[in-house]
Amino acid sequence: MTKVGFTGTRFDWAITDIQKVWLAVELTKVIAENRLTKNQFHHGDCIGADALAAEMANEMGFYVVRHPPLNPKFWANTVADYSFPKRHYALRNRDIVNECEVLLALARGVETGYPRSGTWQTIRYAIKVGKPVKICLPEGELTNVRA
Repeated sequence: MTKVGFTGTRFDWAITDIQKVWLAVELTKVIAENRLTKNQFHHGDCIGADALAAEMANEMGFYVVRHPPLNPKFWANTVADYSFPKRHYALRNRDIVNECEVLLALARGVETGYPRSGTWQTIRYAIKVGKPVKICLPEGELTNVRA
């Protein structure tokens, strides 16, 4: 079993077809590597990329775990196999990273353009604690991600 964490932009309009295909490929790789177990998919349950990714993971047979935000403003309330209690955005983002073995991210742009972004805060925390991170920008995968 692999525990996949996910973070991404809440802006639907910012999610490109390239990112959707990339995410489907990455999730398919996890399934192919772990055929005999039910993989977990942890996400922040916000509108936008979280909702899209959760639906995709659910359709692909993942055990979907949501980490909903305390503030309901951007809460997607997606279908999940398990839901953690609502927490502040920053805390639940760390919870997602702490629960996963690898973090997948759909970022709206490079970090320098969005330094206060929750997506990039989550990515930075994952790198800091030594989790593998895979990032797809609107134009394609970002490689050589380091702490």
